[in-house]
Amino acid sequence: PAPSAIPLATGPLHQALHASDNAILITNEDLRLVYVNDGFTRLLGYRPDEVLGRRPNEVLLGPHSDPDLLMHVRAGLDARGMFQGQTLMYSRSGQARWVWMVVNRSDARSGGPGGSITMMTDITDTKMLEELQKRVLQSIVSELPLSDLMTQVCREVEHIAPEVTATILSVDRTGRLRTLAAPRLPPPVSAALDGLP
Repeated sequence: PAPSAIPLATGPLHQALHASDNAILITNEDLRLVYVNDGFTRLLGYRPDEVLGRRPNEVLLGPHSDPDLLMHVRAGLDARGMFQGQTLMYSRSGQARWVWMVVNRSDARSGGPGGSITMMTDITDTKMLEELQKRVLQSIVSELPLSDLMTQVCREVEHIAPEVTATILSVDRTGRLRTLAAPRLPPPVSAALDGLP
């Protein structure tokens, strides 16, 4: 049977938990979710009724998540009573989100639900920028020609944000635009950009 949600105090504490931009989730001794805040819903798209009673890994892990994450969390909780690190989670819509995760044991003997309390902070934008910088620097070190380097930049941007079509234009000596890189645009469209004032 699914566990019931844990009752939390109303008032300022309740408001603070739900106003937080961080996702907060609490599990019981069976590692099933008994509480999620509004930050969890805003970050990952799941309503409480969709996740309460389920295990976080059943809901949040996806094809590119660290397969050893649960082992690392358990090891941290066993050794220090906590785990922290960055990991890839998946939202209700399937969108990958990088989060900084802090997991603390919640001991039933001290009034907790007996599982864990987790706080997740969205670091997706920072992580993507780091990855883009790293890959571009690797391409520069490899001494790629400028057009190949710019094509690589476009591809990385499109990988990070699949809904974007990246194009890099340059201005020639006559003040006209020239396509430097447009890997996703078909050649006729790319060629049509050339020579625009």
